[in-house]
Amino acid sequence: MKPSWKLLVASLTVLAGTAGSAQLLKNASFETPLDPENWGCDQPAHWIRWGNWMNRETAWAPTKNGECLIGFHHFRLKGPDNAGFYQDIRDAKQGALCTFTIHAWKDKGSNFDEVRLEMHSYHGGSVLTTAVYRASSIKEDRWTPLTLTGRNPAEGLRVMVVVEPKPSGLRKGALKFDDAEFSAGE
Repeated sequence: MKPSWKLLVASLTVLAGTAGSAQLLKNASFETPLDPENWGCDQPAHWIRWGNWMNRETAWAPTKNGECLIGFHHFRLKGPDNAGFYQDIRDAKQGALCTFTIHAWKDKGSNFDEVRLEMHSYHGGSVLTTAVYRASSIKEDRWTPLTLTGRNPAEGLRVMVVVEPKPSGLRKGALKFDDAEFSAGE
């Protein structure tokens, strides 16, 4: 029995939807350094970071995946400013339902204030959607997935991770980030 055209079209539509939800981030586990000649480079390729003490780490453990991660040295921070990192995703289609997930590991006793996941318009325009994770909502000494979902109103998107330090007093601990994922589907 030959498959009908309707069945064939339906199958292709499902396959196209699956392909549309593929990983769109580059260097999602921070394995590739910005400087390919320097394995210990503290900046990851394809990610832009800002603020003090937000670094690509090659010797911190545990990692969620691979050998590297992004580490926020909260215990070293002196000023009040936040720190973070982001990536622009050119292939995020207009109208797509987008999901950004990154895993966070809070060291025991770490007392940062919060982590924000944000989606911005492409190249850093307006904030489209935000998810706030207070320090108390992130488990200590284990990987916790942090997720943000929103619909993209235009072509391209920026995903951002922002860490707000403890506003004052003694800062303790560190926060690790690894194994990011971004998908865009129907």
